[in-house]
Amino acid sequence: MSLQLFKKLFDENNIYMADVVIKNMLNKSKGDTEIFNEFFEFKCRLASWDIDIHTRQASLQEAQAALIVYSENTDLDEDTIRSIESYYNRISEIQGDIEDVQSVIIEKEMQKAEQLNRKILDKLVELQSYIMKITDKDKFYKRLQEVQTLENSLNENYLDESSKTLYYNLTDQYSELVNEKIEKFNWEEDRDYNLKVTNDIKYVYEQFKGDEGKYKNTFSNLKRLLENHFLNFDQSRLFGETQIYFNQVYTYIFNKLSEDGKFELTQLAISTEKCG
Repeated sequence: MSLQLFKKLFDENNIYMADVVIKNMLNKSKGDTEIFNEFFEFKCRLASWDIDIHTRQASLQEAQAALIVYSENTDLDEDTIRSIESYYNRISEIQGDIEDVQSVIIEKEMQKAEQLNRKILDKLVELQSYIMKITDKDKFYKRLQEVQTLENSLNENYLDESSKTLYYNLTDQYSELVNEKIEKFNWEEDRDYNLKVTNDIKYVYEQFKGDEGKYKNTFSNLKRLLENHFLNFDQSRLFGETQIYFNQVYTYIFNKLSEDGKFELTQLAISTEKCG
C-alpha cells in the first residue's frame, strides 16, 4: 500500500477508500512526516469543502488528533516545530471559516424561525377574532384545535420582545375567551335540557290529569309514564325555575295516590336511572 494508491483513489473521487488507505498508512507510521503531511492536507481539504458542517468539523478534528499523535512520535527539531506551529495555525484558520459558515446558517435559521413565528402570531390574532364570533360548539372546538397546532409550531426561543409581548397577551386573552365560550356553550346545553324537561313535565301533568283513574289505580301505567318522561331527569342540571315546576307536578301526582301508591312512587323515584 502506498501514497500513490491513496492519490489515485482521491483523484478518482473515491473519498471513502482514500480515507481508509491514508488512515491505514498513518496508523502504521505515526511519525512519518510525508504520510502525515498527506493525511493532514487531505483532512484539511475536506474540512474546507462546501459540504455539511458536521463532516467538515469531523475532518478537522481528525486532522488535529493526527497532529497530536505525529508531534508525539516524530523527531523534533526547529524546522519540525515551526511546521507543527503552522499546522495548528492552519487548523485555527479552517475552524474560523467553519464558525463563520455556522454563524451564517444560524442567522438564516433565526430569520426563518422569526418569520414563521410572525406568521403564526398573525394567524392566532385572526383566529381569535373568528372564535369570538363562533356560535357553533363543534366549529369552536375545531378552531381551538387549530390554535393548539399553531402554538405547538411556535418557537419561543426566536421571539423578539414585541412578539413575546403579543404572544403572552394572546395567551391570556385566549384563556379568557375559551373559558367564556365554554361557559356559554354549557349554559346553552343546560338551557335546552331544561326546555325539554319542562315540556316533558307538562306532558306528564296533562296525561295524568286527563285520566287520573288510569294512573292512580294501575301503578304499571304510572310507572311507564314517569320513567321516561319525569323521574329520569338529572336534577343537578335543572334550573331553579324548572325544579319548582317539577316539584309542583310531583307533589300533585303524589297527593293523588293511595298510601301504597305513594310508597311505590317513592321507590320508583329512587331507583329510576337518571340521564343528562
